[in-house]
Amino acid sequence: MKRFKQILLVLSLLLLPAVLFAQSGKITGKILDADTKEPLIGATVGIQGTTKGAIADIDGNYLMLNVPPGTYVLEARYIGYATVVVQEVIVRTDLTTTQDFELALESFEGEEVVVVAERQAVIKDITSSEARVSSEEIEKLPVQEVTDVIQLQAGVNVGNNGAIHIRGGRASEVSYVVDGIRVTDDYDGSNGVRLENAAIQELQVISGSFNAEHGQALSGVVNVVTKSG
Repeated sequence: MKRFKQILLVLSLLLLPAVLFAQSGKITGKILDADTKEPLIGATVGIQGTTKGAIADIDGNYLMLNVPPGTYVLEARYIGYATVVVQEVIVRTDLTTTQDFELALESFEGEEVVVVAERQAVIKDITSSEARVSSEEIEKLPVQEVTDVIQLQAGVNVGNNGAIHIRGGRASEVSYVVDGIRVTDDYDGSNGVRLENAAIQELQVISGSFNAEHGQALSGVVNVVTKSG
């Protein structure tokens, strides 16, 4: 019995990071020479105001993992080239943001080029029917509670008792997740954690074709990522 408990503990520790990582996104792309389109091997890209960064490989590709959802400013550097700063790069939970860089030879020391990131018209790794609301969008909405934000999404309605229903399913068929931890009340299927709108970094409502990690959900998933700090 003691051996069995030890195995369960080890498995829990191994699975916990995977659960937490599901609450972050990725940033990837290429860093190229603006004139020759050749990869700039060893060029660096980082998120301003953080310690997160990456280095371009032999093909000019870079990858940053475990980036919390939010809007960032990226900065790409390479010796002899002008620094390129890209503003308003949006990262969303469980999704990959692609941001390429083209660096030009430096005309004068300390030269910097600032651009605004383009919105991705098609996000390839979305496999479910979902809606996402960022903290900036929540601040602009005329709402007071998290439930008010949820019921504004397509396919969601609220019963007379205040219970959330997604796609016409029962309230007990909705799974609630906060920062990677399931917080559904097993007694009545409601949200077991009350959050202030100001504490939310991103709110995701999945109404169909959700991944196997949400196996306990039947009609929908409400996934919340809170602000750090």
